[in-house]
Amino acid sequence: MRAFIYTRVSLDRDGTKASPQTQEAEARQLCAQRGWEVIGVFTDRNASAFKRGVKRPEFDRMLEGLKAGEADMVVAYKLDRLTRGGMVGVADLLGRLEAAGAGLTTVHDNIDTSTPIGQGVLGIIASLARQESLNTATRVASANERAAKAGKMHQGGCRQFGYQRDGAVEENEAAVVRDVAARLLAGESLRSVANDLNKRGISTTTGGQWRSEALSQMLKSPRLVGLRVYKDKRSEE
Repeated sequence: MRAFIYTRVSLDRDGTKASPQTQEAEARQLCAQRGWEVIGVFTDRNASAFKRGVKRPEFDRMLEGLKAGEADMVVAYKLDRLTRGGMVGVADLLGRLEAAGAGLTTVHDNIDTSTPIGQGVLGIIASLARQESLNTATRVASANERAAKAGKMHQGGCRQFGYQRDGAVEENEAAVVRDVAARLLAGESLRSVANDLNKRGISTTTGGQWRSEALSQMLKSPRLVGLRVYKDKRSEE
């Protein structure tokens, strides 16, 4: 069995903390007991496993190695070295390992997919993770429905051109919308108007250039005329 060892420490200002070394030593000891060959050690310093958007280059490099079939097992000191994102974070981690055909073992936490008991523990965690994801989706859908009934502008996705995030009219963009509508009603094509907006340096709300499809979608959006639409509990405009 070929193993990758992953270690992580959240804060190590001077680079002298022994935590990653301790994690690696205990993980190596476990691998030696199992007869597993350690073929790679990946360590992220000053990297949170909880905050979204935090880059963990060694963690990503390890995942790439797993995808390439370089190892069969990931060994960590504890599960929170790999993820502290709660049940959702665990579900994401397990999904990545499963896609790579790799297993997971921790020195602590009793997680070990190479044993029947470990597989059972992992199954419970995965089940809880899926339930938490469903609960989260239900809460978000309910909140979106309440916001729609209250007439509040949808906060997700891209900002509606012509409006600020809080629903207030963005006067400069509103003037552009009125000009575009007048030109289209006069017979000008979407492509012509989009090209003109790009030449004038007027970008979309994401900072991109206008295309015919994007311009048409913007003009047809219910939000453009102040309408709040909620399709069902799973999706909304």
